[in-house]
Amino acid sequence: MTRNRLTHSTRAVAVAALALAIAGCGGAQASPQAAGPAPATSNADAAKALAAYDRTNNEVNAAFDVDGLDRIEAPPMRTSSRAWLRIKQELERPIPPSVSKDAKFLSPAGNAHPRWFVAVATSVRGGVPSARPGYTVFVQKSEGAPWLAAYSARPTEPVAPLVTNGAGAVEALSDPTGLAITPAALGAAIFKHYTARTTADQFARTPALDDQLSAGYRVGKEMYAARDWVLSRTLNKSSYPTYALRTKDGGALAFTASVVTDRVKSADEDDSVTLDAGSNEAALNGHPEGLKTRQLTIQRLQMFLTYIPPKANGQQIRVLAYSDTPIKVTSAD
Repeated sequence: MTRNRLTHSTRAVAVAALALAIAGCGGAQASPQAAGPAPATSNADAAKALAAYDRTNNEVNAAFDVDGLDRIEAPPMRTSSRAWLRIKQELERPIPPSVSKDAKFLSPAGNAHPRWFVAVATSVRGGVPSARPGYTVFVQKSEGAPWLAAYSARPTEPVAPLVTNGAGAVEALSDPTGLAITPAALGAAIFKHYTARTTADQFARTPALDDQLSAGYRVGKEMYAARDWVLSRTLNKSSYPTYALRTKDGGALAFTASVVTDRVKSADEDDSVTLDAGSNEAALNGHPEGLKTRQLTIQRLQMFLTYIPPKANGQQIRVLAYSDTPIKVTSAD
């Protein structure tokens, strides 16, 4: 934005001020008082952090360097990436390099640590751009510490507009009072929605929640049942840091994660279940060739990007992005 030139007429100044109020930014820079505090992380610094992540992440992936993830990621994303690297290595599947393009940055104001921002960018992997931009949360735990990627989500539908002050800073959610649900309670509510197969709750139908998570869970259970296997899923009590930004309507855009545990066994106690050859779960278990066992226990990390409306406006919660990663697979004879 460019600063307005001063005029010699008080009336002209008043008219300009009124026009600015009506039009929002209107191409003019607000006064320092109206602008509010600047983003804690400048666009230039955020761009450097994103570029450094892309560079090191490609190096880590090329070498299947699981320990190298400690330098660039934080949980829950690091937990997911560790598992994927082990899976790809066991299956001998190289990971094409990727780079972020057309990045925009969402940074809250404030000097306290941990600092964090969200990078919104198109990922170009192997020369092919992603169909939708991804949202990656970067966290800096202390002054001078490296920026670590903590969440990555790719929304399947538009994201609600965020509160932004005149200086370009977004607003971090500091108090969940007045929201339809708190970010901390999302995991249990989502779990109940898709395991109970209900639509009569506070969630709107979205591709991420219903076409991916709910449908995937239902089809998985049906496939197990066809093999005379029984699947039971429980929600773990484990928790990860959450990050949330305030939306213009008083709601929030929340990054959250949950861990669920699947137990798979045969309906016939004398029979076995199988880790199929070439599956992600078999690879993570160290048996890419497949394995027969009496019982399987699979921990899965699920990450979500969710729009939470204010309780007062009567809208439903929308899960905008969902990902699932097996992070631990054990067998019992």
